[in-house]
Amino acid sequence: MNAKILAIVLAASLTVTLGFALPLAINHFNDTTFGSITILNEPELLRALKDVQSRGVCICIHGWRHQDFSYVTPTQAREDVEKALRLFHEAGLVPVAFLSPYVLTSDLPPSVIAAIESTGIATSLPSLNVSEYRLGSYGWGWRDMKSFSDPRFEEEYNRIKDEQPTTIVLHVQDWNPFLNRLVYDYLEQSNESSITVRVDDIEVNTPAEKIYDLAALLDHASVGLLAYGVIPLGTWTGGNPAILGVSVNSVMEFYWLFYFVTAFFPLSFSVLWRFTSEIDKKNNPDEDHLSHISYRKATPCASIIVPAYNEERNIAKCIEAIQKQDFDYEMEIIVVNDGSTDRTAEIASKYPVKLIDLKANIGKANALNTAIKSANGNILVFSDSDSQMSRNAVSSLVRRLEEREDVGAVAGNVFINKADGKNRLLTYFQMIEYRLEQEIIRCLQSASGNVLVCPGPLFATRREVTKEIMFSDKSVIEDSDFTIQVLKKGMKVVREPQARAYTNAPHSIRSWFNQRQRWWHGSLQLWKMHNPWTKRNPWMILNYSGFMTSTFSLVLMLLLPFFLSTYSNLAMILLRSVAYVVTPIVLFILFTAFFFKGEKKLLAMLLPYSIVYCTMKAIVAAHIYICHLSRRGARIRFGPRTITVK
Repeated sequence: MNAKILAIVLAASLTVTLGFALPLAINHFNDTTFGSITILNEPELLRALKDVQSRGVCICIHGWRHQDFSYVTPTQAREDVEKALRLFHEAGLVPVAFLSPYVLTSDLPPSVIAAIESTGIATSLPSLNVSEYRLGSYGWGWRDMKSFSDPRFEEEYNRIKDEQPTTIVLHVQDWNPFLNRLVYDYLEQSNESSITVRVDDIEVNTPAEKIYDLAALLDHASVGLLAYGVIPLGTWTGGNPAILGVSVNSVMEFYWLFYFVTAFFPLSFSVLWRFTSEIDKKNNPDEDHLSHISYRKATPCASIIVPAYNEERNIAKCIEAIQKQDFDYEMEIIVVNDGSTDRTAEIASKYPVKLIDLKANIGKANALNTAIKSANGNILVFSDSDSQMSRNAVSSLVRRLEEREDVGAVAGNVFINKADGKNRLLTYFQMIEYRLEQEIIRCLQSASGNVLVCPGPLFATRREVTKEIMFSDKSVIEDSDFTIQVLKKGMKVVREPQARAYTNAPHSIRSWFNQRQRWWHGSLQLWKMHNPWTKRNPWMILNYSGFMTSTFSLVLMLLLPFFLSTYSNLAMILLRSVAYVVTPIVLFILFTAFFFKGEKKLLAMLLPYSIVYCTMKAIVAAHIYICHLSRRGARIRFGPRTITVK
């Protein structure tokens, strides 16, 4: 099976399975771990019970928790009822009787009845003056009823008319407008004046509104007694408030679904595709892999081009790394000093390089074009002055170009220099980001020759390519613009993982933000500049959809406190939400940890990365996209120039 199709099938299966199975497991964990609460923990419910009790509703004990007293020992029955009595007393409720869940009290074993009555509580409701005792339970399972046209409504309506009960048993979870209509219609037609209405299963999740709504039955002339069976201990599910008729629980389910569709599925698909592709390569070795190259079609001459602006602290290390290359053929180093105001030109001139010393800044794209014109090599390798190449970088890039005649450009792998000094956490985050971007996304793009960015710190192209395509300053990300132009010409762009460059990362949030503004506004620039090609390229579509997803994620983040505030017990909701927050983080770490094996610091950083850095990126991407849609744009500092990008 094709590696991509296999990955899609596996990722889709995982997404569906985990998307539905995990909530069940998480809810079970929540219920088991900290779900048990009492009516004391639900002040609104307790207030409603005390209020209706003062209006004549009989409050009854319905067990300690929801359990069948037919199967407990007399000792256990007595202990549970005693616990319930103590809690009712603490709550300010005065129970008048014990009502057993599942069965009528009279159906309990005599020994259990005696044990319960030994606590001082009655096991039957006060008797009423009725001509004949008839009991019926109605509306069971109606909690999901949506319409009066439901056949269950007519069936139950006919049954209650035929049975003419003097005791009506209801379950609070089924109380809705349909059951309300059924009961009220019967009460209106009944000739009895002392009907007992018993409402079972009132517990910690029962909305206070239902307590008051059912209490209105006591106002009906046919009702002589209204009794509530209250279970003091229950598993709290958080209730289900509604906003404009929309269930907040359903909104929370949408959050979970949104994560799995927009985050988990793309991540799992990408990682699985990456590994299935590797397996496919092992089973079907690529004939033109580097290890098979034992010849050269022409003697290569490489020109290494390094643009520099105010890089006096980095230019020496950059040049020295280039000088150490293991490239066995002719190589020249061209440094373009783009109007620096520091000692960049002076330092570069001390090395055996061809120095192009521009007295005025003309921008990186034009500086690169100037260097290309004076380059002698048939292979052009580009690097940034704040980056250092690995020793085999040039030879690996050149061999890759020789290997594939259909390739117009080769991207190197770019890594962040090790963290030191201040803001080491931000540097570690970027080290993780670069690694994942290159080992997953760029690796997959390379498989089809569709790499979207040949990064400024390290990439190579043929001289013939630059005769057709020059660097442009129409975009603030000239390297990506150049790459797209190569792809549009029908040439492949691949990566060479053995060619590495180590670059400096922003050390402050401000400089990081400025960098991302340039990158991501530039990406949106290219989306428009190269339309309609961008709309036909799946990787460009994926890139653009990331901005929309980030914006929608920001909206959901801002709305989340509002939705949470609708729950009556916010502290418990937050506690029960912990597993839902932790699970996506665990899944992210499980799918990405492989790429950091042996690197303990980066492995440890995956946790804060998934929480802090991913949130930072989503917020900034959303901000940039909103500025783009509103045509507000941004003013971006690029070298000595400030460019307005819209």
